[in-house]
Amino acid sequence: RWLTWTQQPNDGDPTVHVRRLDDTVRHAIPVGSGAQFADDGRWLGAFVQPPEKEAERLRRQRRAVPRTAVLLDLATGTRDSVPNAAALTFATGGRWVAVKRARVDTTSRAQGTDVVLRDLATGAVRHLGSVGQLAFNEAGKGRPATRLAYTVDAADRAGNGVYVVDLASGRTT
Repeated sequence: RWLTWTQQPNDGDPTVHVRRLDDTVRHAIPVGSGAQFADDGRWLGAFVQPPEKEAERLRRQRRAVPRTAVLLDLATGTRDSVPNAAALTFATGGRWVAVKRARVDTTSRAQGTDVVLRDLATGAVRHLGSVGQLAFNEAGKGRPATRLAYTVDAADRAGNGVYVVDLASGRTT
């Protein structure tokens, strides 16, 4: 139902294009890359970063080039964003997205970073701290994810372990 592609000129900034195949609805995400659809086809996630000239200036200063995750509701055209993003993962069924933020303290032995867990149906947001790895469960063909498992890798091992969030109740075990 939707098609996406990234236009990357030789000199210049990329643009993510999204087009509905059965009519003329189109969206563009300037300086975008890494587009992916939720499996229900309602949401698109992509990353944006500063224009190439600004990114080069930051690299010359040995500073990180920030990326922002953009969530585009394809039904309404509404956009939401999560700054300082490193990765995003849609759950099976398309109701949930987890956006893992970039590490702030790159000198720490702990690899955990903050994660923004968003219910795309309600807009509710939950923040998880010091997350090392995460994965939504695979509930089976045609069934949406019901849980998110994640590890905590925190400085001084405070709270390290494996946790599971029940997505329906919000309860963590």
